[in-house]
Amino acid sequence: MEDSESEVASSPGSPAGEEPAAQNADSDSSEDEVIGNRQKRKHVESLDEDLDDDDYDLIQSNTGINWKKRKNVRRAHFADSDEEAQSGSEGGDESEKEDKDNIAKDLFGDDDDEEEEVDQPKAAAPAPGFSIGDLEDSSEEEDEDDMGGFIVDEDGKPVRSNRDQDGVVRDHRLMEAESIFGLDFDPAEFDQFNSDGEGALEEEEEDDEGSDSDLSFIDGERPQERSKPKKRKRIPVKKTAGQAVTDMYEPSELERSHLTDRDAVIRLTDVPERFQLRTGLPVVPLSGEDGDDDGAMDRELNEEAAWIFSKAFSMKTVSSQDPAAESAGTNTYDLYQSSRTKRKSEDAIPKIREVLHLIRKDMFEVPFIAQYRKEFYEPQLSVEDLWKIYLWDEKYCQLEKRKRNLQRLMENTQRHQFNMARRDERLMENVITIDDDDFHRVIGVQSTEELKDIYQHFMLYHGREVVDMQNERAVRLRGEETFPDPDKNSGLKRAQKRTQYTVCRDAGLTGMAEKFGLTPSQIGANMANSYQRYETQQCTVEPNELAAEYTGGAFPEVDSVLRGVCQMVATEIAHEPQVRQATREAYYSKAKLTVRPTKKGRKEIEELSTLSGVCYVTNKPVVTLKGDQFLHIWKGVEDGLISMKLNMDIEDPSGMSQTYLNEVRQLYWKDDYSTLAQNWNALRFEALRVALERYLYPMFEEELKLVLLKEAQDHVVQQCALQLRSWVEIAPFQPEAAINDDDPNFSPGLRVLATSVVSDRSKPVTFVMLDGNGEVTDFIRLGFILDRNETRKERDCESLKKFILRCRPLAIAVDASCREAMNLADTVKACVAQLEQEHQLVTITTEFVDCDVARLYESSKRADVHHREYNELLRHAISLGRRLQDPLAEFCYLASDDDELLCLKLHIFQNDVPKEELLWALQVEMINRVNEVGVDINKAFKHTHWSSLLQFVGGLGPRKGSDIIKKSKGGRIENRSQLITSLGMGPKVFLNCAGFVRINTSEFEENTSEYLDPLDNSRIHPETYEWARKMAVDALEDDDVVGDEGDPSAAIEEILESPERLKDLDLDAFAVELERQGFGNRQTTLYDIRDELFGMYKERRLPYRGLTAEEKFRLLTGESKETLVEGKLLTGTVVTITRRRPTREMLDQANPERAEETGLWRCPFCLVDTFTDLSEVWSHFDDNSCVGQASGVRVRLDNGLMGFVPIKNLSDSHVRTPEERVKIGMVVHCRIVRVNYERFAVDLTCRSSDLSNKDGQFSGQRDGYYDETAADTDKAKEKKAVKPKSAYVDRVIVHPSFHNISYKQAEKKLEQLDQGDAIIRPSSKGSDHLTISWKVDEGVFSHIDVLERDKTHHFTLGKSLWIESEEFEDLDEILARHIQPMAGYVRDIMSYKYFSKESGNKTALDALLSSEKRQQKARIPYYLSTSKDFPGKFILSYMPRVKAIHEYCTVTPNGLRYRSKVHSSLDAMLAYFKKHYKDPVPGAVHVHRHQHLQQQQQQHQHHQQAQQQQVQQQQQQQQQLHIPTNMAMAAAQAAAAAWPQAQAMPTAQAAAPQWQMPVLPQGAAMFTHPQYYTST
Repeated sequence: MEDSESEVASSPGSPAGEEPAAQNADSDSSEDEVIGNRQKRKHVESLDEDLDDDDYDLIQSNTGINWKKRKNVRRAHFADSDEEAQSGSEGGDESEKEDKDNIAKDLFGDDDDEEEEVDQPKAAAPAPGFSIGDLEDSSEEEDEDDMGGFIVDEDGKPVRSNRDQDGVVRDHRLMEAESIFGLDFDPAEFDQFNSDGEGALEEEEEDDEGSDSDLSFIDGERPQERSKPKKRKRIPVKKTAGQAVTDMYEPSELERSHLTDRDAVIRLTDVPERFQLRTGLPVVPLSGEDGDDDGAMDRELNEEAAWIFSKAFSMKTVSSQDPAAESAGTNTYDLYQSSRTKRKSEDAIPKIREVLHLIRKDMFEVPFIAQYRKEFYEPQLSVEDLWKIYLWDEKYCQLEKRKRNLQRLMENTQRHQFNMARRDERLMENVITIDDDDFHRVIGVQSTEELKDIYQHFMLYHGREVVDMQNERAVRLRGEETFPDPDKNSGLKRAQKRTQYTVCRDAGLTGMAEKFGLTPSQIGANMANSYQRYETQQCTVEPNELAAEYTGGAFPEVDSVLRGVCQMVATEIAHEPQVRQATREAYYSKAKLTVRPTKKGRKEIEELSTLSGVCYVTNKPVVTLKGDQFLHIWKGVEDGLISMKLNMDIEDPSGMSQTYLNEVRQLYWKDDYSTLAQNWNALRFEALRVALERYLYPMFEEELKLVLLKEAQDHVVQQCALQLRSWVEIAPFQPEAAINDDDPNFSPGLRVLATSVVSDRSKPVTFVMLDGNGEVTDFIRLGFILDRNETRKERDCESLKKFILRCRPLAIAVDASCREAMNLADTVKACVAQLEQEHQLVTITTEFVDCDVARLYESSKRADVHHREYNELLRHAISLGRRLQDPLAEFCYLASDDDELLCLKLHIFQNDVPKEELLWALQVEMINRVNEVGVDINKAFKHTHWSSLLQFVGGLGPRKGSDIIKKSKGGRIENRSQLITSLGMGPKVFLNCAGFVRINTSEFEENTSEYLDPLDNSRIHPETYEWARKMAVDALEDDDVVGDEGDPSAAIEEILESPERLKDLDLDAFAVELERQGFGNRQTTLYDIRDELFGMYKERRLPYRGLTAEEKFRLLTGESKETLVEGKLLTGTVVTITRRRPTREMLDQANPERAEETGLWRCPFCLVDTFTDLSEVWSHFDDNSCVGQASGVRVRLDNGLMGFVPIKNLSDSHVRTPEERVKIGMVVHCRIVRVNYERFAVDLTCRSSDLSNKDGQFSGQRDGYYDETAADTDKAKEKKAVKPKSAYVDRVIVHPSFHNISYKQAEKKLEQLDQGDAIIRPSSKGSDHLTISWKVDEGVFSHIDVLERDKTHHFTLGKSLWIESEEFEDLDEILARHIQPMAGYVRDIMSYKYFSKESGNKTALDALLSSEKRQQKARIPYYLSTSKDFPGKFILSYMPRVKAIHEYCTVTPNGLRYRSKVHSSLDAMLAYFKKHYKDPVPGAVHVHRHQHLQQQQQQHQHHQQAQQQQVQQQQQQQQQLHIPTNMAMAAAQAAAAAWPQAQAMPTAQAAAPQWQMPVLPQGAAMFTHPQYYTST
């Protein structure tokens, strides 16, 4: 291994003063010298990375040596180059606190095994010799060879190389790579396949005698010499001998495919795989380390069991996470407290201890304990509790490891103090010695928070000593004088980093701080006991007088001394562990949450969102937060919608409550009324206030936020796991007809016909036939089965019936992915019904199946490997059918790739929780269900999609599971003992997995001569086979069988045929006998054995159930609970008006009425009032002409669903007929009242009061601590902020959007508002008009005229408001139904990717289009831009060839009007444009028609001249007859001037030159001619 250009840090286990072994003076070889220099350099670099610029200055001052700082390199990582290795690191001016924080990071890091990248910047370097690696196992590593630590793994331990001297990788890894990646070609020919297609692998091994590295293989042995394989014919290519797997694939691919060295170790180690992969610390067996005896191990287990019980089973969470309290749906604090008191009793501690013994001593995994050691944990614990113990065991081990690290740091510091005192007692001045109490305090730590408190307390008093150890070690390694003479002060500098506390301590204020009456530890004891255990000792000197003695230097005045000493005492109090713990407990229990919306939130928080109910929460106790409520708040803060604040000491205006500060003050108070005592009490209170408010409260606020976030995330993880459980705990589908496995024509098992359908009717529907094992046997594609053409559809139906008749499925799985699936299901059911009737087939059930898993599988890498020849629709159908056959197996197949399992839709916040925790929770659910069901291992060997079940079997995992599949080589095993003999499984792994591996002997009992044990096909563990046989023998009571001791399995075979005989056994007596023999209490196991003999591997999962109405609705429509919920605002198009025809009885009882005003008769049902006689009404009834009474309006929503608006919900006012309010094709705004899942419809309301939500009935549920006053105050401020300052007072209208301002003032005000905002103002047309000005774009404002009718006074608002021909009830309805829709369409245009901000600048648009056209000549570029000349219109500019064309589109409430057509959306308009852009522009005259128009114009001129001559002649005759010109002559003259002329729209005027206008005479009238124009 070459290392001339790479340097790594030394092993952390090396002692501080140890010289490298390679520097031995007896070594005379140059190679040893090189190694020795390298190792010494490694030691120096280990120190180098922990020193900053101030440390180098200090070393230079003390030693006289200028020592340059090297590159900061982490252990086990290489520098990229010499320049990088020699470059200095940043951070020379960092404070001493940062150095201490890095030591804390080593001690209390979230992941002790996590490594940092080489180029990742570090805040500060920890002290050498005191990192986790140095403080842990340093004694064991002292004698270790340095080369052994040159390469380390993730845990910081040396690993063995997998290469020989010549760099050739062992062949088993290469074979595994080929099997996983599916590559059959030589590694040296990575980019080319063999010509013969076989892809033989050539391996060459040559001895390299000149290799410097002699690293052993991972198994500790060198491989035997292998013969060179025979070369096969291949494409000639330049080749490098011995190419490695790591050279062929990316490291991420190797890790993903489990081909690293660590994966090989995991496969070979006889320990459950999940034990080796535990995130924090692997499960290490208890084996009496360091000479511990069994008693010590028992004590350790007892301590851990008590700790886990206190933390996991008796400690209350801060927020309310109890299911009972959550289901109660209340915010009361009393219910919260009562629900959280339901905890486990202390009799669970022995059970926890037994479980820990099984895990850490016996190496049994949780599934094994849950199934075969029930006596050890029931009834106090459940299976979920076992997994909790497993996780908390990891946390306990981490805590103990960190405690040992801190103890080692304290021991080193104590040793340093001893050396200082031995050299010179003057060095111990102002140094606090470390005593046994400090070590006992560490031993008693029960949580990571306590350990951090103790560490920070230790660094406050001994941080400088740690820095001194750094300096001394640096000097010692340079070979200079180890201990400088303290008398030579001129040559010795101390570290210059100082904090406020060190400044006060160096100034000598410690003496005055001791006069405060109580030490910090005594204050902590008082707070921990909640009473004044230690009384305050009163100083006899006034504070000012005493402070005068300490003036000088940094504190020249008495006031500065008093401030400094208060700061010093406050710092010591804030760092006291007992003070922190007491304050932390109080803060967690008394903290209150206050939430307020931001300016952005007040605009964007929807009324139905969760945030709307908590955005004005005030002083809500954090203990009343439930479930994931805090995560909602946290996300709102991240999105900038709300702000939150936690606080504990909230002053009560009534003065009834007492703050925590006042409570604690009594414990640090001298009960004396003298002036001296009061002055000192004031100083004590100030120090206590600073300690709490400046240090502890802010720290605990952030800490509590993280705790609440973690609890909310845990709740989300639990909900995700429950959702997955609801999917995988379902048993396979059971058809109505019994499955006949004896039919030789068909495979045994559930045969499924699966189909996948897409919403596009033009694409064919795919049907796939799966046999009982889930393998594809046949498929068919039908392109017209959903066609509206009955002839083509019938032809496909016949093909489908023939396919079903040939394959004989027992169930049909229909893809529940779109609405078309409903039509497909109806068609399939009709075909099946015909077949059942014509051919007497068994009942074939059609089931809708959730397509989430199938959608992920169709595009997965596994599908590309296993079904490469099928398209995505076929793969989709395969996954659907397999899910119907066995949901658990299909989900396990999905879980083969961790990321795919996380792609399932489990919870709205699943992406906001730690990925590792969510993945582990989901895997636990899979492990529980798989081991509960069991795995047919031979089936897993034969079928790829069943093999994924093995990774969740107890004791196994992805690596061990795939390993036994490879070793099986597609064969089979006939008994469980072959797991060891044939598959090489170790005894520990075998014990964990044997009971969950099923050997289905019925499949091959006729094809083998071996004896098949029927118990191998049961859940009975091999360790209890003898007990099962004994029970069978006793139950049969047959002397022959009992006496036949050589074949006890015969009794098993007989008892399986008549298991009812087992009921008479006395299992309790059997259990007593087993306990007497030393097997312990195994009573529950015996009952489980008997239950299994009644039915081996009987189904334990819930029976299969079809989709509920709501689930089917959500899947087929694609709507979720968030997108379609009651109260949501939507838009829809009126489709029809529904009517209810009267029955004959209603017609007979009808009572027509006669209108008094007109005297006409009216039908009481259809309300037609044009009948002149009563007999006409009865004839109207008899002819069935009465359409009935209108019941409502049918509306098609934008998402395609149908909605119904009852006539009572059309308007707040009375509506006689729907035609008064709506018409067919009209777009209406509505709100959801109810969702009808069965009918796939929704009930709606269009009333203005409901749209504006005046009563608040459609708002989200508000929290119990919602502050209505604060909400109203903010609303009032908003109204006040938009209150007009103008003097307009001519209109009295109360509305937040109305302002008495002018046209210019309105536009100026709109410039400050957002796009789409509107202002209602008086109109210049009079008091019966209003103008609505709304902002279209920046600098573009549209003004709409509103006509008022039915006014009571000219100042007030009219009862009826009209915009053109549409009537509105009030201004809110205008804003909701007219302005907001147009603003929405404008936002769609402005957010479109081809929207230009040129704002109607046609010259710039022409240049832009020309540029686009030059780049892509085949493309027709187009852009949309705002028209400033015509507000409310947009210019659509495009260039089909050379010239640019500009057309206008208008924004309306009903859509976008373009070319005389109203389009419902921007996409619809653009689709129409792209389809019809070649059509003539309506309202424009084309060039080729211009000549024809000129001819017409000439004819018009001749006709006009003739008419003028005729008029002149008539006038002359009238003048002669004295007859004046009458109205008829004037009309004739006007008609003569009215000749057809073409009038072009603005679009034509802006068109390209090929569009021209006709030349018309002056004064001629214009109108559009239907032959040449289209009216716009």
